[in-house]
Amino acid sequence: MQKIKYFIRPRYDINADGFTLVELNLRIDGLETRISLEYYLQLKYWDRKKRVMVAKKGLTKTEALQINLELQGYIDRCAEIVRNARMNGEFLSLQSFESKLWYTGKPLNLIEFTENWIEENPDNNASSSLKTYSKLIGVWKDAFGNTVGLGDIPDIRPKIEKAMLKRKHSLNTRKKNHSKTKSMIKRAIKAGYPITNPYTEPIGGIKGNRNFLNPDELRLAIKIYKRDYLPDHLQKTLKVFLFACFTGCRISDMQELRKNNIVGDSLQYIAVKTRRYQKRVEVPLPEVARALIDKPIVSGPLFDMRCEATINKNLKAIFKILKINKSISYHCARHTFGTLYIYLGGEVTNLKEMMAHSKIDTTMVYVGMAKRLTINEKRLFDEEFASDMKVILKGKGEIMEAV
Repeated sequence: MQKIKYFIRPRYDINADGFTLVELNLRIDGLETRISLEYYLQLKYWDRKKRVMVAKKGLTKTEALQINLELQGYIDRCAEIVRNARMNGEFLSLQSFESKLWYTGKPLNLIEFTENWIEENPDNNASSSLKTYSKLIGVWKDAFGNTVGLGDIPDIRPKIEKAMLKRKHSLNTRKKNHSKTKSMIKRAIKAGYPITNPYTEPIGGIKGNRNFLNPDELRLAIKIYKRDYLPDHLQKTLKVFLFACFTGCRISDMQELRKNNIVGDSLQYIAVKTRRYQKRVEVPLPEVARALIDKPIVSGPLFDMRCEATINKNLKAIFKILKINKSISYHCARHTFGTLYIYLGGEVTNLKEMMAHSKIDTTMVYVGMAKRLTINEKRLFDEEFASDMKVILKGKGEIMEAV
């Protein structure tokens, strides 16, 4: 008889607000694994000996009981798997046990599976991610109709690519939809469905828009804002953009900023994109950013925001007036903040926390961008004095003597 032991316990690497991920520890014949239950709880209410949530200040008995019942449901499911395996003489491996833990026994319809997953996990996803999945379901329906079954999975990659091309989706959108499709198929496999993932080949990297404003371009944008020269709708958009240049806020965070997010000389908030981890972001609030906030500060949002598409349309008009020949979107303000922070002498480890990056590798991109900025700034001397020195410029930074 197989020796099988299982129990639930939270991880002990908590985030800033005390939340941590709950895992199922599973041991079969000396082999061990940890299965993420995609469930979060506050560690301070967890009794390690009894392995239950305990009511204390901040957690009522009813709330503690509800959490314990949900966790007990996983234990009951494990007991059922072991009981059925022993009755049928079935050998359980770590992988087969995990598959049985999630498998519902229903035939697969990837559309229904995804809709149920969205409904069951509203708090574990940013609103932008949920919106992407909802749009992705529309692409699947274009390719397959209302059902994406087991037999459709092997052909899902080329068929949704064809559907997206028909919709005239951009390269970035197509890559994002393929990534989300791959993720949902992985979840279906984890749930026990007998699927072979068709995404064996890499989806492929796509260069994002890493444009940013150099110091002179940013000064020019500030200058036109201070003159109050632009129409009202463009002036409001430029105000939001400049604030993001000085603070690095994502558009989803800007839309939720309130008076209580200003704490002393800093801006503090929970990043919307990583809200499921309850990660608190703290960014210094310089005077140049504070000057962009209307006085007095009243209740409600700090800024009169429009949707991202409208903001990007307005920015295109603004930078056409400024004669800055770059493809500028709202997110370029975040790139500007990251690049200039490093360029002006900031520490990359501090920048990682301020931009709420999970990996330092993501932040290191701005180190390279800042170096590129330094090189570009040096070229200003070449462009200014090339004719006086009787040299001409060729390519990027190469100088040749005039003939």
